[in-house]
Formats: sequence, structure tokens, C-alpha cells
Amino acid sequence: FEFKVVDLLVNLVDWLAYLGCIVAAFFIAGRLGVGARGRLLAAVCAASLPMAIAQASSTMTDIWVAFWTMCGIAEISAAMAAGQASWRNWLYLGAATGLAILTKSTAFAFVLPFLAWFGLRFLAAKGLRWTAVRILALLAIVIAINLFFWVRNDQTYGTPLGSRELLQLHSNKILTPGVLVSNVVRNLSLNLGTPSAQVNHFIVAVIAKAHKMVGMNVEDPRTTYNGNFSITDQILMEDRAGNPVHLIFIAITAGIAIFNRKIGSQTRWYALVALVTYLLFSIGNTYQVFGSRLQVPFFLLCAPLIGSIAARWRPGYAISAGFLLLLAGLPWLISLQSRPLLPIPGQTIPHSLLSMSRTELYFANVGSLPSEQKTAVKKIRAADCTNN
Repeated sequence: FEFKVVDLLVNLVDWLAYLGCIVAAFFIAGRLGVGARGRLLAAVCAASLPMAIAQASSTMTDIWVAFWTMCGIAEISAAMAAGQASWRNWLYLGAATGLAILTKSTAFAFVLPFLAWFGLRFLAAKGLRWTAVRILALLAIVIAINLFFWVRNDQTYGTPLGSRELLQLHSNKILTPGVLVSNVVRNLSLNLGTPSAQVNHFIVAVIAKAHKMVGMNVEDPRTTYNGNFSITDQILMEDRAGNPVHLIFIAITAGIAIFNRKIGSQTRWYALVALVTYLLFSIGNTYQVFGSRLQVPFFLLCAPLIGSIAARWRPGYAISAGFLLLLAGLPWLISLQSRPLLPIPGQTIPHSLLSMSRTELYFANVGSLPSEQKTAVKKIRAADCTNN
């Protein structure tokens, strides 16, 4: 019973981050100037994101990167909507930014463009001195939250952000426009997986051919983690789940926001800055087959944009969009590969999590507990040792 309570509390914490992202999407959409329908659509978009659903019961931390990032963007959107930024906005923004960076360094890509937009907006409105004082306060909070960890990492690994070897593996060795385009295309392809291996192989072949035509290698080791480019047909896997329907909505609504002159300037700028975060993420990080989970903050940042634009459609279209988004996330909610409520042959483990033991669930992704470890556990129990 004690272990079950611990498991429940751990999962509850991640679900709170997931719910926090939904609330933040609802809040930000409201600050973009839309009514209840748009805010509700933004919340539905965030709630139905397949990878966010997977992350809400996972050991990965990307949902927390998204949560703190969304908290920071909520402060920015509130200040932008009000036309003034209080000290509370700046201090809360600093705390959220610091915690996002503390969680995972990929947060830099998602917070820096919004911080730049925020700073430049109030630099133009309030002047250099007013803005500089508040930026320094924000930076002080970010540093205070991260300093001891940066110092520890530097002493241990020689760099503030951790292992030098891992940083080299995850960062691009070359930075060119071609690399940016390549990584954007390959990162987007992580959301295009289908249950059909033939369809996936076709998509891979098309992308590889396009790279070859421009003199690039789709598996260039300088821009590819582990030198592997592929699209999985195991679409319900928590490490490789894609967000195809949400990606389509982002493409449509971002295009409308940027090119439709009837859209307000704040929504247009929000769309542009959100897209810049994806570009920054793609140029700063190598492509990896498990990179879909790293993109969770971007997709959640776009939820308010989708709600804001879709709310302007006819009521029937907006309602249909909401139901489509909900349906898009349903398979990951009830049939996630390693812990399904309803198993799907060929896509999930064969048994429902309701009928599996705790040990079986722990090792669902690797098959089972290895026999050597079972033997070691039996010997430990047999020793009946009660002292450390």
C-alpha cells in the first residue's frame, strides 16, 4: 500500500503540470483577445495533445518544461494585454523562466524569443532605464534559482549545463541555413508517423531524397543524434508519440494569423514568436528519433493561438475543430503503449494496466525484469538482512 501511495503521488505531480498547462493555455488565449469559445478551444487543444498526455504519466520532465514556460508566457501575455508590466509580472516571469531552465536546458529555445519580444516591447514604450532595471531583476532571479546547480555541474563536468560529452551529442556541430531547414523538416516528420510501415518508409525516402538533391545527408552525424533518421509505426509509444492533427491546426492557424490583416497585431506577433521558438530549438539541438517529447513546449505554446484563430470561424467549424482535437488525443489517453487501459494488438502491450502487477508495469517498456535481477532479489530477501 505504501508503494502504491508513492506511485499515485508521483503521477499526481505530473498530472498537475499537465493540468497547469491546460489552465495556462486558457488564460493566454483570453489575453489574446478572444471570448469563452476561443479560450475553451485553447484548453481543449492543450488537453488533447498526444505527447502531453503521454508525458503526464511519464518519468520524463518535458511536461514540466512546458508548464514553467507556459507560466512565463502567461505573465507576458497579461502584461501585453494590459499595456503595462508591473513588478509582479517581471518577478513571476523571472521565477518561471528560472524554473524552466532548471528543469531542462531545452527551455532556452522556448523562453528566449518571448523574453526578447517582451523586453523590446517595453523598451520602446518605457525607455532603456526603466526596462534595464527590470531585466536585471529578472536575470537575478533566474541566476539565483540556477546558480548552485550551474556551479555544481561546472565542478563536476566542466560546464554549467552538465556533461560535456552529452552537450556535444545534443548540439549541432555546424550552423548553416541548410542545417536549420533540415532539422525543421526532420523534427516536423516526428509528428507524421502512421501505423503503416510502408507509408512511413515512403515519407523517410522523400525526405532523404530531398536532402540528397541539395547535397545534404539526412543522417549527417554532425546534426543527428546517433546518426539515425526514421519514422516509427509504433505511434502510441510514449517516447515517440507524434501530434499530427495538432501540427495541421498549427500550420493553418499560424498562416491565418500572419497573413490575414484582420487579425490583431498581438496575435500575429504571438504566432511569429512561437514559430521562432521552433526554429531556435531546431538550430540549437541535433535531430533525434526521440525528439518529439522535446517539442511539447512548442505545441502547448501554440494551443492559445489555435484557440484564438479557430474561435473566429463559424460556430459549427469551431465546435467541429474541438471535437476533432479531442478525438486526436483519445488513443494516447486510453491505449498508451506501455500502460493501456484498452490494449490494441500490435500497438500496445497485450494486457490492460488494470490487470498487471506493479513489477510488470515497471518493466513494460523492456519486456520484463531480467532473470539475473530476479535471482539477486531472491538472494537479498533470503538473507533477511535488516541492518544497513
